[in-house]
Order: sequence, then structure tokens, then C-alpha cells
Amino acid sequence: MIGTRGEDAVSMSSIQTVSLGMGCFWTPDALFGHMAGVIRTRVGFAGGYEC
Repeated sequence: MIGTRGEDAVSMSSIQTVSLGMGCFWTPDALFGHMAGVIRTRVGFAGGYEC
């Protein structure tokens, strides 16, 4: 088991990852971080060009 939230335990086989391209770091990080089932969020650059 990785960890618990209340009574729910999370196993490695049930974890999924998503990568999203968004124009702002902090607002989406805060919004997604408060969604049920989200274990961790991270923000950063994924390549591309600076305007």
C-alpha cells in the first residue's frame, strides 16, 4: 500500500498518470490538487518555446 485517505488504501496497480498542457501553473495545480482521488500534483515546463 502506498498510503491512505481515510479508510481507502491505494495500490500501485490502481494509480494512473495524466500530463496536461496549460498556460498557468498555480491555478490548475490548486484546482486539481483538491479533486477526490488525486494523490499528488506537480507543475513545471515540458519543453516548447518561450514567447
